[in-house]
Amino acid sequence: MNERAALAGAQQSTQDAIPRLQHQVELALADLARAEHELAVAEKALELGSKKLQALDSTLAQINSGVDPCAGGAVKAWQGRYGERGALTQFLLELLRRSAPAPMALAVIVDQVELHFGIQHAEPKSRQRLRFSIRTCLRQLQAKTGAVEPFRPTQSHPPGYWVYKELASMDKLRELANKVGAREAAWP
Repeated sequence: MNERAALAGAQQSTQDAIPRLQHQVELALADLARAEHELAVAEKALELGSKKLQALDSTLAQINSGVDPCAGGAVKAWQGRYGERGALTQFLLELLRRSAPAPMALAVIVDQVELHFGIQHAEPKSRQRLRFSIRTCLRQLQAKTGAVEPFRPTQSHPPGYWVYKELASMDKLRELANKVGAREAAWP
């Protein structure tokens, strides 16, 4: 009886594990299909890029045979991780504008970027690199437009918060000037 009970328990454990294992297989197959698609796209891009390089090398050779086509080296150009050029900057600006006047933590901003652009991290360092990219983009927005700024009202407030800074428009400046003028006119 004891032996049968042990075998029945093992059988039940195995039976309970089957749905979990089937789910793992489905996830792995989906990952495999995605990876195979990405591989096919990369191979096609490599083939097309090779043809373009050969065409440029031939053109350079016809123009000036003394020029080494490889002399320019290789440059990693814009990679388009976030859609069109400037899409990340635009998204960050709009995200902070919608949450204004409340500040937003960088961790929350990273979560929103991941959700919006469908970013999944294959390794832990990938999220850290994304956070650095976002912080750099926010700093560039601050320097170029002044529309966002780090939010740290006191030393005790934790760092890593950003806030949308509404810029004064001409209408708001006129309204402010009118208020100041009205106050001055009210003085005897």
